[in-house]
Amino acid sequence: MEKKSKKSTGKPKRKRVSRPKSQGLGDTIEKVTEATGVKKVVEKVSEALGVDCGCESRKNWLNERFRYKNIECMTRDQALRWETINVDPMRLTHKQRKEVSQFHAEVFKKKAEMPCTCAPSEWARLVHEIDELYKAYLVDQSK
Repeated sequence: MEKKSKKSTGKPKRKRVSRPKSQGLGDTIEKVTEATGVKKVVEKVSEALGVDCGCESRKNWLNERFRYKNIECMTRDQALRWETINVDPMRLTHKQRKEVSQFHAEVFKKKAEMPCTCAPSEWARLVHEIDELYKAYLVDQSK
């Protein structure tokens, strides 16, 4: 059986635009509002009223607070460093809190956060997230 060729409509094909991966919720919302046309409407209204719509600052705020974990894997050097940082998440010294905060920011590629010392559950979360990534590194290395 012979395949039928698709007829050309005469319209040029629209080229897909490759966008960078969303860093957080703000980037995702921006993509949705652009795709639906909402962003253009908001920009036109803002321009007509002579006020800033606040989209960029809102996007940055959402990206900071709801950042995606765009990580690949822990590097060998990071794994070796984590092995030397022996911590009990419920009894961290100031020096250990600083190390954990900086290390977490490095491996998860985000701004360092320093939860309050009165929030041990937040410190436990940071340590747990690093531990999970470290375990994934070990599994990957054993393959």
